[in-house]
Amino acid sequence: MTARLRWHAVRTKPRQEGVALENLTRQGYEAFLPMIPTVGRRRRRTEAPLFPGYLFVGVKAAEQAYGPIRSTFGVVGLVRFGDHVPELPEAVIAALQEREQRLRDPNAMGLSAGDKVMIVDGPFAGLNGVFEVANGADRVLVLLDLLGRNVSTTLARSDIAPQV
Repeated sequence: MTARLRWHAVRTKPRQEGVALENLTRQGYEAFLPMIPTVGRRRRRTEAPLFPGYLFVGVKAAEQAYGPIRSTFGVVGLVRFGDHVPELPEAVIAALQEREQRLRDPNAMGLSAGDKVMIVDGPFAGLNGVFEVANGADRVLVLLDLLGRNVSTTLARSDIAPQV
């Protein structure tokens, strides 16, 4: 029987989340760094940490010690409240992992061509449209009825929701 993981938040050195993640996993810890897609300079698509300066580590309490985490390259230490190191519920980590997977998978919304959508954010918020196709990891093509004409427009995936 495998030991249950106890998830904790870890504070990293500035812009060292990747270094900390790599070194923690190399030491045998389960580590998770939630990432979000971003558009960098010159519209280059990149990823950035969802929580800059933090990541999550899963510790098998019966098998692994907490001490080596503090001395890991890129790590400042475990997040503490006085002497207490709070444990995160596994449901929180699972929800973050599921959300990250949805952001990476263009078809995770469960939409197919012809489905009705509502625009929930951006300049077209409040309008209804028809989903056409996912256009990359974070963009979708939506058909809108504007001034009596059908116009195809590209929107951020987070700007639409399935219409009920």
